Amino acid sequence: LVGSPRYMAPEQWVDPAAADARADIYALGVLAYEALTGKVPFDGRTLFEVAAAHAEGDVPPLGDKFPAALDTVFKRALAKTPEGFTLHPNVQKGVIQARQEMLADRAMINWGTAEMLAYASLLTETIQKDQ
Repeated sequence: LVGSPRYMAPEQWVDPAAADARADIYALGVLAYEALTGKVPFDGRTLFEVAAAHAEGDVPPLGDKFPAALDTVFKRALAKTPEGFTLHPNVQKGVIQARQEMLADRAMINWGTAEMLAYASLLTETIQKDQ
């Protein structure tokens, strides 16, 4: 087992040696999701349940208090296979749109939101470099 189970990409569970930079982006996506919501997107009571959640679980929607565009960012970052992780032109647009919507609603701005925006920006930049 190489990595922290709650942040490991599905491919790391199967063959850690085959994992590449996309596994780091996956972990960053989990971290950003956790910074935003206060919980990891995939969890379980045992290592087997955690592994199964990463391999088979859908990314839970963030909810009504967040821009829907962020759900797309997390679905892409937390793809179940490295091949499923592709940059769609709308990903960066989604992050920018979400940032603008949050900044327009000052009630949404707090430390967690600011931290999430930093992670989302880093995630987007990392995705672009991998193209």
